[in-house]
Amino acid sequence: MRYVICYDISNNKRRKKVADILDSYGDRIQNSVFEMVASDKIFQICLKKVKQSIDQKNDQIAVYKLCASCNRKALYLGVASDSCRIGEETIFVV
Repeated sequence: MRYVICYDISNNKRRKKVADILDSYGDRIQNSVFEMVASDKIFQICLKKVKQSIDQKNDQIAVYKLCASCNRKALYLGVASDSCRIGEETIFVV
């Protein structure tokens, strides 16, 4: 499944920690927006780490799950349109 995760975290230390967690599971597509392709199990592990790192009363995390049909309809404009998307990489095995 493909996920888009956005956050609004005012504290620099917590924001860096969340960014590092998300960066280890997916790709940063903008400053506070990450995209990841993961199984439900891996996603739940990532989400648990993020939940433990934020202040529930002051920070905000938004997660958007993209189904295969929605993913094919995604539109990218500008510089981002030339990039290879996570999960679309070509892998060569020799």
